[in-house]
Amino acid sequence: MLTHPLCRYLMLAATLLSISVAASAAPRDGDAITVGRYTSTTDAIETAEIDPLAVVVQLKFPREAIQNVGDALRYLLQRTGYTIRPADDYSTRLFQLPLPESQRKLGPARVSTLAQVLSGANYRLCVDRFGREIVVQADINGSSCPAVTPPAANSEASQ
Repeated sequence: MLTHPLCRYLMLAATLLSISVAASAAPRDGDAITVGRYTSTTDAIETAEIDPLAVVVQLKFPREAIQNVGDALRYLLQRTGYTIRPADDYSTRLFQLPLPESQRKLGPARVSTLAQVLSGANYRLCVDRFGREIVVQADINGSSCPAVTPPAANSEASQ
């Protein structure tokens, strides 16, 4: 056994050192989740998981299925849960224009950025996060997006 006082002191110091190293390696804010025997992760949620329009994508539009800008916008949004529609005659005409060859392959970029690229600089994308809808509106004289009404107010107004 360890009877010498120096040996006892060294053993105690080694034990305290190992405890302090283990405590400093442990997560402090309690957000670590063990997902396997030797694997852990955090419970932090990525921006793209909260906002589907923030997902980074890279697309190549298939020629046989995507003929015009409207088709390309719908194809871009098909896995986001959002729909898209024109708000005025200018936007309706934009949706019918052929998709430029230079825009057949896009990304990597966020979905919201690519939707603006496809629409062009003269159009504003108005996002309704309640209804998960994007309204494309011509940007004439600095026009602003229409006000979004919460769903409860819409159902009361229709009665």
